[in-house]
Amino acid sequence: MNIPVAILCGGKGTRLGELTKDIPKSLVKVAGKPFIFWQLDLLADQGFTDVTLCVGHLDNLIKEAVGFSYRGITIKYLHDGGEPLGTMGAMRQAVAYHLKPSQEFMAIYGDSYLDTDYAQIIQHFRSLNGTKYKALRATYDGVDYGITILTGWSLVGMEGLMELNQLPTAELPRPEKWLQIGDPEGLAEVEALLAKKVVPWEGASNFIEDFLKESIAVISSTVWEDIEAILSELVQLRERKGRLFIIGVGGSMANASHAACDFRKLCDIDAYAMDNMAEMTARTNDDGWRNTFTQWLRVSRLSANDCLLVLSVGGGQSQAPATSVNIAYAVQEANRIGTPVLGIVGRDGGYTAQHATCCVIVPTINSCHVTPHTEWAQALIWHLLVSHPSLKINPTKW
Repeated sequence: MNIPVAILCGGKGTRLGELTKDIPKSLVKVAGKPFIFWQLDLLADQGFTDVTLCVGHLDNLIKEAVGFSYRGITIKYLHDGGEPLGTMGAMRQAVAYHLKPSQEFMAIYGDSYLDTDYAQIIQHFRSLNGTKYKALRATYDGVDYGITILTGWSLVGMEGLMELNQLPTAELPRPEKWLQIGDPEGLAEVEALLAKKVVPWEGASNFIEDFLKESIAVISSTVWEDIEAILSELVQLRERKGRLFIIGVGGSMANASHAACDFRKLCDIDAYAMDNMAEMTARTNDDGWRNTFTQWLRVSRLSANDCLLVLSVGGGQSQAPATSVNIAYAVQEANRIGTPVLGIVGRDGGYTAQHATCCVIVPTINSCHVTPHTEWAQALIWHLLVSHPSLKINPTKW
């Protein structure tokens, strides 16, 4: 489907009480996973590729959980800006930001679930469009199904229209049951329905197949030009006899150590990883976690002649919520000196993607598997690089 979709998920979910005390309503778990992914699965299954999340309350948690891509859908975000816009305000903002005046547009509530053929609803709208309908709500027997089909022009032009229930309505051509998680009763009803959709555990085979299919999607969705850009930087690095410093945290630190070995042994690049645990723990204890890589790089006399390679799932974040803050500070240090920064990171790449010379962002296919997919993709990409004819000098033994 080439029609853009907005999911209105900026509400606080106050009717759910303690469930939404620390998380937004869209992240409430239903049948084992955050509700937003049930909605995205519906859209992905029907071929939608362009979704905007209109967020507000605790928006950073939604962005962290969902990322910028999911099962072939490009995810964009629009923020209330600190002041709740309401349903119509959020839709107006989405239209003004993303759409041409005549472009069709579908909006759904962030707490609703309607397992139906969206294409049929859109086609019904198109059959009515050109008559009295330029925007409509999909209803059945007077019940609002939480789906709005409209054109950008009609919505932007409704300056006095502040409530969704003032839009014209049209009956669905084939009614389906609409469910919502806005209150405890609705949540229980949705839970009962979606629990039936969860594939029962039948040994490891289902998971193995899904994980490998996701892995194939990661590879096919990776931007090859970004890998080529890193390759070019490494070729230039060796030509100028610079050094390669590789950093990572957790599993990515183990990858950094392995990668440093490969670049040294196969490519004759003077490569180093911060994998001395005595130094790492001493610097963490004495200088603080955020300075562990920075101080190591300073002692190593990092210069503009060198390169810094970041392997990370989140890419580091220096501000709240601070994660892998030592990576963010290391990138800052490299930027200050003028050292080229290369990255292989996941999600939106965090601080590294924002400030790197060139960076590969491993696509998010399944948000539950961001970490394993990113870390095996790091290994795949560096093995690609050390095997590339432009870099590889020494043969492997086996």
